[in-house]
Amino acid sequence: LALPQEHMAPCSFIAGTPSPKASPASDTGIVAALGCFCLPLGRATPPSGRRLLREEVQVGMPVYLHIYDVSTEESVRRLNKVLANRFSPLKFGGVFHAGIEVDNLEWSFGYSDSHAMPGVCSHIPRTHPDHQYRQSIQLNQTRLSQQQVSALIEDLIKEYPGTEYDLLRRNCCHFAEDFAQRLGAGRLPAWVHRLARLGAAADVAFQVAGALPSKVRRAFAPADRWPPEGADGPAEADGQTLLP
Repeated sequence: LALPQEHMAPCSFIAGTPSPKASPASDTGIVAALGCFCLPLGRATPPSGRRLLREEVQVGMPVYLHIYDVSTEESVRRLNKVLANRFSPLKFGGVFHAGIEVDNLEWSFGYSDSHAMPGVCSHIPRTHPDHQYRQSIQLNQTRLSQQQVSALIEDLIKEYPGTEYDLLRRNCCHFAEDFAQRLGAGRLPAWVHRLARLGAAADVAFQVAGALPSKVRRAFAPADRWPPEGADGPAEADGQTLLP
């Protein structure tokens, strides 16, 4: 950006603030003061310049992760206290509900048995009516504008219907992780949804284990006779029904 010399003035900056002893406008040209230049003193900064300066110093909106003990049961709170004590550097996990606060509203995801009732809802931060508040973690600030945040929330409401809520594979912690990353606020601490991930992995293992017996029986049964004797239903081989 180049300005005519008559529109420039020397200045000294300390933390971005002009020194009160700076000289008036002169023809000294562009003055390097911590890599910046100034408009002549005594002249008001144009509105467009003020907007530009505000945009440069703006660091974004704060984003917070709010963590709750699921439900209001005292037994859940005690379990979480053992598995993930707030003051312990090592946390194993727990039964948690999570919400993301941005622009002074907290957003979370829950189950709904009707398409007319959205799964994503908002409320005053740290006051979810169905869970007991535990703690908050400040994430990275988002660079998105309020309009962009609103558009993102509209997309999330469509992508997370309450009828698709799954306790292990698509719950409030999965939503919070997705929301935080799309805000550019970073990832959630692993311990927040570790128990759900372990539960999902165990569920897959149980399903695989449940399918193994039939596969093992099929592997050892005669090629021309399935199901083996004692199994329900007739066996088929080469397009013909085989009877015992």
